[in-house]
Amino acid sequence: MEYSDYIVYVDESGDHGLGNIDPNHPVFVLAFCIFEKQSYVSSVVPAVQDLKFRFWGHDGIILHSHEIRKAKGNFNILLNPNTRGAFLPAVDALLRGADFTLVAAVIDKSKLVRRYVDPADPYEIALAFCMERLQRFLMDRNQTDKQTHVMVSLLKVQTWILN
Repeated sequence: MEYSDYIVYVDESGDHGLGNIDPNHPVFVLAFCIFEKQSYVSSVVPAVQDLKFRFWGHDGIILHSHEIRKAKGNFNILLNPNTRGAFLPAVDALLRGADFTLVAAVIDKSKLVRRYVDPADPYEIALAFCMERLQRFLMDRNQTDKQTHVMVSLLKVQTWILN
C-alpha cells in the first residue's frame, strides 16, 4: 500500500480524569496537527531545528509548553528577560509560518459530569471526534486508499496507521 501525503502528530493538554476535576483547569484538549509531508520536511523541520540551535546550540530539546511557560528544565534560559523576549516571538513566527491543519477537541469535564450520569472518558470522546475529522480531511484529499501515520506521544511513541 502507498503512503499518504500527510503525517499527523497528536498531543494533549490537561488531565482526562473525571474523579478530581481542578476548577481552575476543567478542560481536556486533544489536538491533531496534520502536515503535508513535503512542506513538513522542507519548511517546518528546518525552522524548528534553527530555533533550537539558536537558543540551545543543539536540536535535542523537546518543546513542552508547560516547561516553556514555567521556565523549567532546559527552558530555565527563559528566566532571562532578554532571552524570553527573543524566544517567544521566534516561536510565534515559527508557528505562524508553518503550514498545517489543526483539528482539536476541547472537553469541559465539569459540564460533562453534570450532564451525564455515567460519562464517557474525555480522551475517548476527543479521540473519536479528531479521528472522524481526520478521516474527512483525508477523504477530501483523496488519501483514503493510502496509509496515513498518526504519531501519538504518550510514555513512548505509538504509531497508528490509517488505511
